[in-house]
Amino acid sequence: MKILEERIKLPNITLNVAAAGDLYGKPILLLHGCPDAWFAWEKVMKGLVKYGFRVIAPDQRGYNLSDKPNGIKPYHTENLVQDAIDLMTYFGYDKFDLAGHDYGAYVAWITALEFPNRVNKLLIMGGLHPTILQNIKDLSWKQWIKSWYILFFRMKRLPEWVIRRNNFQFFHYNHSVTLDAKSRERYAAAWSQPNSIESMINWYRVPPVKIENPFLEMSVLMIWGEKDLYLTTEAADACLKFCPKGKLIIIKNASHWLMLEETNRVVEEMIAFFE
Repeated sequence: MKILEERIKLPNITLNVAAAGDLYGKPILLLHGCPDAWFAWEKVMKGLVKYGFRVIAPDQRGYNLSDKPNGIKPYHTENLVQDAIDLMTYFGYDKFDLAGHDYGAYVAWITALEFPNRVNKLLIMGGLHPTILQNIKDLSWKQWIKSWYILFFRMKRLPEWVIRRNNFQFFHYNHSVTLDAKSRERYAAAWSQPNSIESMINWYRVPPVKIENPFLEMSVLMIWGEKDLYLTTEAADACLKFCPKGKLIIIKNASHWLMLEETNRVVEEMIAFFE
């Protein structure tokens, strides 16, 4: 299986995009979170392609080799959602399946809520529904503690300084999966791109979106790690309430980066869900 990377010019941004699989296979859009890049999905992509899916995984705006506009406004959620829609329109897909992890899951939630005519099924891994994120104070103190990084990232300049120190030790330390030397170099190269850290952190400086109708009528599968460093299973249960056709799978002893440490299980669940 060969993954092809190309920079694609969309109406409002140019994104670096990785794609693989049968051109006539069912399309799945994969949205990564922080501090990842498209290659966080690479192992999952290889598994899905074997079963005939067409998989598309962009570096989202501000990340890795995609454009990194200055300021906070370009990272408002409506722009991130529009990127997803424009990208799949570029590839010629009127309807597609959608999966997101971490902040990519947040974008996926909102994309499905605002464009239900475009999204067939939604898969969420370790990412809060926008209504829950907006009202995160209503969850337990355990979730407040796990959400410490959100407040930290909203500070001015300090997060960027901390993250760059000691060859991005902050990101490596807070990544729950131990990366091998090659992967560490790959991530460091992505984080070293000009304006990369500022752009990534600016995602968190955007106010949460208020959704008028937070309920999803499509099929939704949520996969959560029992030992997620940043999200409680209580938060997962709260998100599930907005999904009448939803299902939650909690993987025991798994952390936040499920697609990296539980790749085979994730691929199995995705194939069963999206087939």
